[in-house]
Amino acid sequence: MPARGSMATEASPLLGASNGDGNGTEAAQQPPRRYNLRTALGVSGLVITLCLMAAIVVSTYPAQKNANSLTPGSDPGSVPFEAVDHPQKPSTLWGSITRPYPTGAWWLNLVVGDGDQQAVAHPYAFKTTSKGLAVSYSAYRRVMSDKSVVDIFGEDWTFGASAAVLDHYMVRYDLLTAHMYFVCAEAGSFKALLAKGSPYATVEYTRATPELKPLAPIVSVNGEAEDAMDSYEKLVSGTRFEVLLGNGQKWLIYASAPIAFNVNKSGLTAVEAYRGVLRAAFVPHGCESEMSALLDAYANGVPVAGTVTVDYGQEGEAASQPGEPA
Repeated sequence: MPARGSMATEASPLLGASNGDGNGTEAAQQPPRRYNLRTALGVSGLVITLCLMAAIVVSTYPAQKNANSLTPGSDPGSVPFEAVDHPQKPSTLWGSITRPYPTGAWWLNLVVGDGDQQAVAHPYAFKTTSKGLAVSYSAYRRVMSDKSVVDIFGEDWTFGASAAVLDHYMVRYDLLTAHMYFVCAEAGSFKALLAKGSPYATVEYTRATPELKPLAPIVSVNGEAEDAMDSYEKLVSGTRFEVLLGNGQKWLIYASAPIAFNVNKSGLTAVEAYRGVLRAAFVPHGCESEMSALLDAYANGVPVAGTVTVDYGQEGEAASQPGEPA
């Protein structure tokens, strides 16, 4: 039939040679059939080889994974990396605080390494030094460019004591606050009460004689100008002190209990050991009266701890927003 002849003529060479009329001879058809057999055997052998290789890989992989597991003897699901110790060990700056240690906390620079890098709490930045707590209103030295805004740290005030500081370390922390304890040579101590976002730098003294040193010389205290000689001292006492510095900064110093200071251009030194809280607050230019009144109103409220909570509301209800009833 024409259709069958046409199909035979157009057949693949693997099906045998044709004599032109659709009837291939026996001799012409035999070699292709032997070629098909060899091809089939080759393909089968290749498939078997691949299956064996896959079986070997699957059977040996768990053993390799166990050999390199994170913890010796752990199950095969462990991360296949070698366990190593961090080269920077927790120092004595952590005090009695135990693991787990936080990472990325805003105050972490006070306990990492030598603890001499700044911790930025806004609006102030802090450093711990051999003399005490250094306080910086870094925005006062802000440098701006098209690509960056840099607030330069400066020790605008250092809260210390007349006796030498022997040691310091962290005593407590939470998400919003951190307390750094300073031990003095004459049995006294003081503690920096750092609070994120607080407009006051706060230090609590216990039987230590406070000594407050500014970066720039003191120009006046409570409106009374200082003498040009550094050796000149005068006595001021009270619970609130308005201090003007030679670099143009204005600060308010608050005391939780009455205190007397000997004042000269280089700082304020208490006349005796003190038990109470001292606070310093920067007064921005251009709004001195308003800001001073606001700082005065809240100077007695000292934050010592903080928590952060999120209220998602009841199931099916919208979450409450700040300032709205839950």
